Amino acid sequence: MKVLKKIIIIILIVVICLIVTLLVLKSNKPSQTGTIGNEIQEEEDGGELNIEFMGSEYMQPVETHTVFYAISDCIQKYYDYISFDMSKADTEMDVRNFDAVFGEMEKITKKEDQKEAIYNLLDEEYITQKGITKENILDKIEINQPLEFYATNMKYIDGKVTRQYIVSGKIRLLSDKQKSEKVFFVITLDRNSSTYMIKPIEEKYNSIDEIQVEDYQKNIKNKDDRNVIKYTTYSDNVIAQKYFDYYKNIAFYDKEEIYNLFSEEYRNKRFGSLQNFEKYIDNIAKNDKGISVQEYLVNNYEDYKEYVCKDNYGNLYIFKEKNPMDITIELDTYTLDNEKFIEKYNSSDDQYKVAMNVDKWIQMINNRDYQSAFNVLDETFRTDNFQNDVDVFEQYMRYYFPKHYKIEYGEFSEETGTYIQEITMEDITGEDTGEIKEHIYMELGEGTDFVMSFNLIGH
Repeated sequence: MKVLKKIIIIILIVVICLIVTLLVLKSNKPSQTGTIGNEIQEEEDGGELNIEFMGSEYMQPVETHTVFYAISDCIQKYYDYISFDMSKADTEMDVRNFDAVFGEMEKITKKEDQKEAIYNLLDEEYITQKGITKENILDKIEINQPLEFYATNMKYIDGKVTRQYIVSGKIRLLSDKQKSEKVFFVITLDRNSSTYMIKPIEEKYNSIDEIQVEDYQKNIKNKDDRNVIKYTTYSDNVIAQKYFDYYKNIAFYDKEEIYNLFSEEYRNKRFGSLQNFEKYIDNIAKNDKGISVQEYLVNNYEDYKEYVCKDNYGNLYIFKEKNPMDITIELDTYTLDNEKFIEKYNSSDDQYKVAMNVDKWIQMINNRDYQSAFNVLDETFRTDNFQNDVDVFEQYMRYYFPKHYKIEYGEFSEETGTYIQEITMEDITGEDTGEIKEHIYMELGEGTDFVMSFNLIGH
């Protein structure tokens, strides 16, 4: 009996040791929720690699316009599908939808087609989380009025089978362009078949770098070709137009976003504050209708590419790009003198320097940049004639110089260190066929500095 009791005790001890060992092994197994930076682990059921969660340290910027705008178009297609109203299929608003999704809206002839089209784009995990079916999808996803989507930042992470694009952007109602909203998406792309699925991110983030994604290691099925990505090659002129359209459309309803795209040095020197930039945009909205691009110029530099647009009023829009939508913006070439300007200026005679400075001043006037135009005026001249008040100066300029001008240079002379340049100003738009004759009086300073005055009209 004593021997039997000893055997039972030994067996119990062995069982307890086995249980403890299993519990310890289980506790050391990686959690299913994971954290940023988890190492690659092997699953027990076959040794497949499984990266659980990946964060910003895995992300790479999207470097080509072809990919950037193809992914952006996928998101626009999603919004077009969920906002499509068959009762208005013949209206001008929905014709835009046909173009945005490559004519695929023409395949939707009944509500069931719309439901299936949306369902076929959605991420499988998102469908499960939201409890979405083809029958209830229009109830689960809020249907809005037609929306326009702008991608503002995009990065990608490569997994074993798929590539995932993490995207942030802005949406705005086409019926009320003053309203905008920041949105985030994850687009999972099958690298072998170019099929994809879309996951709207409903959590609130400040940037895409805060988002974690889980590697999807299955092939994505082709669903009636609706979820196959379409690539387009874009010329430099098209990219320049896209940036101009972005600026023009965003600046009038989200001025702060554009203001933040100016370099700190540029925005401080040109505007000084967000409030001054807002005033500048509001003045343009009131006075300059129908702004459009007339000319493009593209410059390639070692660290960035520069897209320069000139509008029908002669105003410049300079987009300095490192990667698609990784840009800084400048609205002139006079606020910050670049190396080429300084080199040209220093190698020129005084007459040519005066002409370069007059051209700067006309750019300021055409830009409605009255603060900069006021700042280069001789202090005595602006005090005697404009009470040393930029608002008084602006009222004068808007009354006597209401158009946008090109100039021709006339006679040039010098009197006791002051240069006198005769100019003729003509309206660029052709609405006013009259000419304005002016005399510019200028003194050159150190470097590229100068002060000037001019003949007052009506005095």
